[in-house]
Amino acid sequence: MSLNRLLRLLAILLTLATALLVGRIALVESRNQALANEGRVAVADLRLALVAAEMVSRERGPTNGVLGDDSPPQPQRRDRLAEARGRTDAAFAALRRMLAGSPADARHQNAAQHFQQAEGALATARAAVDALVAQPKAQRTPAQIRQRVADMVAVVPLIAPSISLTAEEAQQALPALGDDVQGARMAAELREYAGLLGSHFTAALTAQQPFSADERTAIDRTRGRIEQLRNLLDLRLRTPGTAAPAQQAW
Repeated sequence: MSLNRLLRLLAILLTLATALLVGRIALVESRNQALANEGRVAVADLRLALVAAEMVSRERGPTNGVLGDDSPPQPQRRDRLAEARGRTDAAFAALRRMLAGSPADARHQNAAQHFQQAEGALATARAAVDALVAQPKAQRTPAQIRQRVADMVAVVPLIAPSISLTAEEAQQALPALGDDVQGARMAAELREYAGLLGSHFTAALTAQQPFSADERTAIDRTRGRIEQLRNLLDLRLRTPGTAAPAQQAW
């Protein structure tokens, strides 16, 4: 074989090797980009689920306010409740749209079914609150108020399957997000328990009565969970490399 032919053959082989290497790099980058896109979508979906739960929790504050007010409630308290319900409705609509566009597998269907139950439970709880608020304050019993509070509290667990589903999808798409996703879920749980603590006071404050034994137990249990979550999050955020915005938010 002549030297020229040998050089041409080597050039062809080098070109093929380079093309294969470039193609492999492009394929890996393409897959990484696809996973990154899936991760961003999954994190956005997780945020929708977390915000929906947060808005229900936030709505309990002004709900408790009107439960303890005269009939009709003060205008500013009615306005705060209307604003809170509007925020919840917007968050629920966004989560509903996301779930409607999800795959029709068993996990997504389970999350969607529980969310439908959450929407029904919220509508029922609101109607019961409005009916009780329409009664004179003196006629509202502590047991009725506790039940109305419990009805609102029961909505959040029905959103939990949506949170678990979107959290798992975010971690599967980008395993590096695992710690951040778990931290976000813990922060959301802390926010829920903090709101729940205030709800435990509603019936006693409205009736101007001491706490019952059950109420004291519930308050102590909730405070214990709050302290546990606070300590866990504090330890997590003290680790090296924690993003400055997360530390500032904490």
